[in-house]
Amino acid sequence: MSAEPPLSGPARTDDFSLRRAWDGAGASAIAIAHLRSGTRVTFGDLEARVSSAARQLRTRAASHGLAQPVVVHEAHDEIATLVTVLAAARAGLGVCLVRAGTWAATSQRLCSQLVAAGFDGVLREGMLATRSERAPQGDPGAWRLLLHSGGTTGRPKLIRLDLSPAALSGMQRLYRRAGWHPGSHQLGLLPLHHAAGLIPALTGLLGGGRLTVTGRAFDPDDVLDVIAAQSVEWLCTTPTHLRLLALADGFATADLGTLHGVLHTAAACDHETKRRWIERIGETRVHEFYSSTEQVGLTFCSGREWTQRPGTVGKGYLTRVSVRDADGRPVPAGTVGEVYMRSLSHARNSAPGVRRTSDGYCSVGDRGYLDAAGYLFLVGRDGDMFTVGGENVYPAELESAILQVPGVLDVMVRPRSHGVLGSIAEALVVADDPTKATASAIKTHCRRILPPASRPHVLSFVEALPRTEVGKLKRLSTDDH
Repeated sequence: MSAEPPLSGPARTDDFSLRRAWDGAGASAIAIAHLRSGTRVTFGDLEARVSSAARQLRTRAASHGLAQPVVVHEAHDEIATLVTVLAAARAGLGVCLVRAGTWAATSQRLCSQLVAAGFDGVLREGMLATRSERAPQGDPGAWRLLLHSGGTTGRPKLIRLDLSPAALSGMQRLYRRAGWHPGSHQLGLLPLHHAAGLIPALTGLLGGGRLTVTGRAFDPDDVLDVIAAQSVEWLCTTPTHLRLLALADGFATADLGTLHGVLHTAAACDHETKRRWIERIGETRVHEFYSSTEQVGLTFCSGREWTQRPGTVGKGYLTRVSVRDADGRPVPAGTVGEVYMRSLSHARNSAPGVRRTSDGYCSVGDRGYLDAAGYLFLVGRDGDMFTVGGENVYPAELESAILQVPGVLDVMVRPRSHGVLGSIAEALVVADDPTKATASAIKTHCRRILPPASRPHVLSFVEALPRTEVGKLKRLSTDDH
């Protein structure tokens, strides 16, 4: 298939033109490989699909008399999703990605939110879903990509992603520090309706790289086989995926020699998983960044930095980090407080649910502390903390400790009511061997490294724990089990 000519009209600086990628990759090079279906899409084919889709979107918007519409797309298929995002950008239309299968239940509320965001109409599958009675708001030349996501809070809301040229350039520089380079062959494991899956995929394609997606449910041994068979060079994923891979039977012998870098995000990584990966492929190839869907800022930590300071999520990357008390005042190094960030690459953050200060810092509610050298350590989130006999307990600290015990696969800590102490820590544990011996090993380990209030007073074994597609725990109350 030959590429269609570029769209007519004024040139855009943010049109996500794939032609730039061809300079290094070539139009016949594979852009996306979908393993389950066997589909291979070249850069030439992808450009043709994007150009054609952009023309159709413009035509449909014009037929409905819309000046600034938004396209709602359910992220069923990776190739279709990427084509839609690129085409909407090319056509100058907004695009909102939602999880597959959620439109029917959320359409009315979502349409209202999109109209309130300033769009004059909502298109879905080429049809007009709703129209605004008001004139469109905002800069007509500013392309907007939104996610209908729980973000950091878990409560679905509209979150705008900054994918401006400056922001994407900043992410490319970050990825380079983590082993990525233009033309890298990366494996996509995360859903594209989530920022942690979408941004690396777009960055890779625009850098002339090949994106491989399995199109299958996550299976650790399958993924390890794909890395070896497809000569995958770069991987951006979550700590949960890394832990499952590290626990797989084939991890010790899998051919991971082609991996230039592994970057994890979306949640905290337990020490044991991080150490296993560093021991397996080396500290120069394992990295992490801490951020949020709301894009309030980010930190970066190389494997070498983590080895020197186990548990850190690194220093601010194009971001100033400040830890503050309840009155908004900076606290000394080593003192736990609320983590605030001020991004130097994104415009002032306006995402819902974000706390803002008068001097431009933003917070999503995470708590942590800075060491004397400015490295950030997270201890949990405001909403997760509970007290035991007046002492603050952060579930993440206890969960990280329990995951260090051999045979523990997953864990969640929650408060349980107590007549004397107010509450106590209960641990729900997934283990290879859910026996009294394992429970005893967990309690012994926790007594050795944790203060009394933070130890599990109640321990229960469960078959599985609920997690989101990007590995975040869906915390259960005591009423749920």
